[in-house]
Amino acid sequence: AADARDLDVNAWHRRLGHISVERVLQMVREGAVKGMSIAPSSTDKTPCGPCQLGKQRRSPIPKESTVTNPRVLHRIYSDVCGPMRVRSRNCEFYFSTQIDGHSHLVNVNLQARKNETFKGLKDFIEHAEVITNKRTAIIRTDGGGEYDSAESNDYLATKGISHEKTNAYTPQENGVAERMNQTLVGMARTMLIESNLPTSYWGYAVLYAADITNATLTSAL
Repeated sequence: AADARDLDVNAWHRRLGHISVERVLQMVREGAVKGMSIAPSSTDKTPCGPCQLGKQRRSPIPKESTVTNPRVLHRIYSDVCGPMRVRSRNCEFYFSTQIDGHSHLVNVNLQARKNETFKGLKDFIEHAEVITNKRTAIIRTDGGGEYDSAESNDYLATKGISHEKTNAYTPQENGVAERMNQTLVGMARTMLIESNLPTSYWGYAVLYAADITNATLTSAL
């Protein structure tokens, strides 16, 4: 393997799940990662073919929100994505995300069925509250049935958690979760295109995309 010091900016772009070249350069300038450097002769910002194929989107989701989240677990955004056209290597057709509004940390659950969504959210809340010693105040979802069952309503009422539900057909109101899903899908699709792996590896690619997102800089912070 080549020494990390010998890698050009486009190699880092590919290794980091096709995040933007500008973000790669920012990470180097700010010393965000130990041992990460770019070859001095690396100035070429060649347009990335896999990015052009993998990150196309239908309509824009706002990048910024006017909602404030003053502390960790003040508000959790959650959404489910799927069903996918091809099941994953472990027979999943969906994935759900939980995003902390303050830190923007994202958690991903791969799911065989859509009705597993609330269990993933519940597990995330319980684990996050133990780790942070904070209480969840609000969750925001699109109000789908997977978040609005008797079981979920009873759980949220017992925990004293408010449930913000967006209006139908307005994904912009849950833009944090919607945009995160777009980001993860775009990164996963791009990596699969470049690696020539079968589409069935999408689950692993989404999980890796989430790890990269949590480990790299974000404009939201």
